[in-house]
Amino acid sequence: MSLPFDSWVHLSLVVVYTRAMPLPAPFVTEIETHLCLSGCYESEQPTYVCLDPNKPLEKVICVSCHDCLMHHVGALSSTLPTGMDGYALAREASAHVRTLRGYKWSVSGYHTAGGGFWLTAMSYGNGILLVDGSRHSKTKQTDLDLLIHAFTHKVCTPEDPRMMDPALYGVETVFLRMDKPILPVTCKNDLLSSPQCSRMQTSGYRRATLCEFLPLQQHAQPPVVQVPGAVQPSATPLATNSAPIATAVSTPTESKRPSKALQLGDICPVCHDEVRERVLFTSTYVGCKCG
Repeated sequence: MSLPFDSWVHLSLVVVYTRAMPLPAPFVTEIETHLCLSGCYESEQPTYVCLDPNKPLEKVICVSCHDCLMHHVGALSSTLPTGMDGYALAREASAHVRTLRGYKWSVSGYHTAGGGFWLTAMSYGNGILLVDGSRHSKTKQTDLDLLIHAFTHKVCTPEDPRMMDPALYGVETVFLRMDKPILPVTCKNDLLSSPQCSRMQTSGYRRATLCEFLPLQQHAQPPVVQVPGAVQPSATPLATNSAPIATAVSTPTESKRPSKALQLGDICPVCHDEVRERVLFTSTYVGCKCG
């Protein structure tokens, strides 16, 4: 019994494939080392190739990169899990790269919601996001504008409802090379300090806007370690005019300052805190708690 074409199309959308075998290693290597940022793939029509003039054509399941639209990769149907079509292969490839690079979610391509727009965006799930809207023709919209536009029209879901407010972000342009993952990414300095990140256009590196959602990043900062014997600042002003109290909470003498300039990641011998980038109300500074 044969089914009409429409029935076959419907069945192809609900087919269940079995993971009796992993994805072919060369295919996995190709998608892992591709330089585009999101790792999002879309399905293409299968291709039939002649590998042996004495045998029938072989079916190749193909996918393409959603970022550049130029990277096409496929595998012989016979080397894939049973029943896997282009849609399933695209989902598997995207999920693999997303996990490999530590993204909580990633989207890429042309999105029809909200009047239609191009956007590539990735989130590490902790307030650090990478965004590229360079394909979008409305040049007056920044990458951050497009990210919030995507949140508004449910193209992607923010981890915090306050992420709709552009005033709560810090942004800067970076160039990244993603032929191997940058891990772990807990703060923007993990990206900025990686040799795979540059602040200048470099061959093989892809442009992105590094968006730091400040409330989540402040919440993610490690708790303050209470050092025995150290004087902690009071939550309220000291209600006294006595000189001994003023002396007790005075600033440490200059002789207790570090003998050499501290670098990022160093531990201050005075306050025992790490030298790192810290967020103020309207700016940032690099230093320890003494700063």
